[in-house]
Amino acid sequence: MAQISGKALVDFWPWAVEKGLIKKPTASSYLSAVRRVTAGVDGFEQQDVSAMDVEHVLTRFHNRSSQGISPKTLGVYSQRFRQAVGIYLDYAKSPAGWRFRGKPGARRGVPRGRTGSAQYPVPESERAGEIDPVEPVSSNTIEYPFPLRPDCTARLKLPRDLRKAEVERLKTFLDSLPMDLVQDKP
Repeated sequence: MAQISGKALVDFWPWAVEKGLIKKPTASSYLSAVRRVTAGVDGFEQQDVSAMDVEHVLTRFHNRSSQGISPKTLGVYSQRFRQAVGIYLDYAKSPAGWRFRGKPGARRGVPRGRTGSAQYPVPESERAGEIDPVEPVSSNTIEYPFPLRPDCTARLKLPRDLRKAEVERLKTFLDSLPMDLVQDKP
């Protein structure tokens, strides 16, 4: 396989949306993970992704981010980064015959994000740390439902004694999540 640059990996997601190969929210989540994980990697856009040590890059990301991001969020970014690299390398091997197989867990009857897929598995260590959606709220937290859209309500479980500095960290984290692929086009 020819050298595949980090820039090609980043540029793939908006291109795949534009061509109708991947839905925008899915591509945005992968692109966000790629950008977040590689933010501190010098010269990433010129690196050969096919020869990259993904676990080394993730270890550096975890070391850089461990104080500002929760372990669960680190796990999500790691999972999506591994999947993004795997999906893109599959595309690069055979662009003419490539077809996006859907998000892991998107098959009917399989809880989303829980089991991964045979092609892009979720490591057991990341599955073990997942939060059960019916987990009771402790007496030290309050759950705040927030209607994002008519069909989507976000639920924030926050400590009763939430501090201003924690709110600022949460705002910074939330600001890093949305990805508007249209503005990313060169």
